[in-house]
Amino acid sequence: MKAQQEYSLKTVQALQGKAMEPGIGGRRAWFDSVTEKWRLRILLDKERIWFLSVFLLPDGTVDGFSLDRELAEDSHFEFKDAAALREKVYKPGDEDLPLDGVLSRVIAEQGGNALLSALRPLVTAEYHFD
Repeated sequence: MKAQQEYSLKTVQALQGKAMEPGIGGRRAWFDSVTEKWRLRILLDKERIWFLSVFLLPDGTVDGFSLDRELAEDSHFEFKDAAALREKVYKPGDEDLPLDGVLSRVIAEQGGNALLSALRPLVTAEYHFD
């Protein structure tokens, strides 16, 4: 499944201004006027530590992703190659899941640090904030 199908601009825009739904898969979206990109943020675990951010250009093109860990020091691991990450963590049945569903499964079964280890070679930028 292509990211453009999983995270369409129409779907993201419909979430703008709404609070994140509780629970795994909860979504929130907004337009960042500084980066001039739409950002879709998706909760990946019940502890509310791990999130997937999807960045879209105003024309709806997916511009990249970020795995976000929210703890005392927030960490953000940006990547572009979602297909390579899916391949690294693949399990039968994943082909029917959107990227956030695959990542949620990995976190539930192996933990967020295992997902981060699989992602590390694909990270294009990393940010940490206190």
